[in-house]
Amino acid sequence: MVVFYSYLGNKYHLDGANEKEKVAISLVEQQIQDMNSGMVRVSYDPAWEKLKEEYLKGLPANLKLLSNYLGEKPFVAGTSFSYVDSWVSNIIFFENLI
Repeated sequence: MVVFYSYLGNKYHLDGANEKEKVAISLVEQQIQDMNSGMVRVSYDPAWEKLKEEYLKGLPANLKLLSNYLGEKPFVAGTSFSYVDSWVSNIIFFENLI
């Protein structure tokens, strides 16, 4: 999934205008990938109810990290929309479904 998002971001110039933006996008991309992997692991496991409780205990800390990083910026890269912004909104949407 990461490769797909990254490819589209590069193709449509949504991967940062400079090195600082590219680094910011990459950092958040990895954090979102970790959150997504955890959610997928819980969702497809037969013991998902037990794993869900454990996952939800760690979720506030993960969301706090993301919130602290974003601060007052409208987008991950500052004022420019990037492919990771789309992924961030998707992961937050799916976290609400759990």
